[in-house]
Amino acid sequence: MGGNWIAKLGFGTILLAFGWFFSYAVEEEWIHSSEKLYLGLVVGFGGVGISNWFVKKKYHHLPPVLYGTSASILYLSIYNAYYSFQFLSLTECFLYLFLLNLSAMFLSKIAKSEVLFGFAYLGSILTPMALSTGENSYSFLFVYLLLQYALFLWVSYKQNWRVSSFIVVLSHCLVTGAWFYENGQESSFWIPLGIVTGK
Repeated sequence: MGGNWIAKLGFGTILLAFGWFFSYAVEEEWIHSSEKLYLGLVVGFGGVGISNWFVKKKYHHLPPVLYGTSASILYLSIYNAYYSFQFLSLTECFLYLFLLNLSAMFLSKIAKSEVLFGFAYLGSILTPMALSTGENSYSFLFVYLLLQYALFLWVSYKQNWRVSSFIVVLSHCLVTGAWFYENGQESSFWIPLGIVTGK
């Protein structure tokens, strides 16, 4: 009873513990700038490898949550490489994060895991907001959101997922509303309205 929730809670704790340790190690100067990136990549890819091992052992609850946690660590490491250390350009960071989210969505379809899709979708929605330069590139934003919506339809086709569809539509409406509140008067009204209405 509750085995799936125990797995989620356990790996959520791992993610928080990694973040706490990472922050503490930076404050105490145990690791330097390049080592911060390598540590995150090693832990992230290591978690992905362990989750694949769990798949071979036919564990059902652990692999999606462990993979999602590892992908989150990779996401933070890649973003940190761009934002804090300038190891990556904006375009490179966006491309790597997009490919990471895309691979997680692809695996969520194979594993038929709504939990793993949730990790991937959260990363895909946070990416344009985290990498925003303040420019009103609404055409790019809405094409990107439309692509994410199309990916959701593809991944969730013939899946009995009850929560993700509401989260996808609600999050897209919130992002559109936030954009319209800040930049609606400077841009076309009909393109965002048409996209939200179509969804």
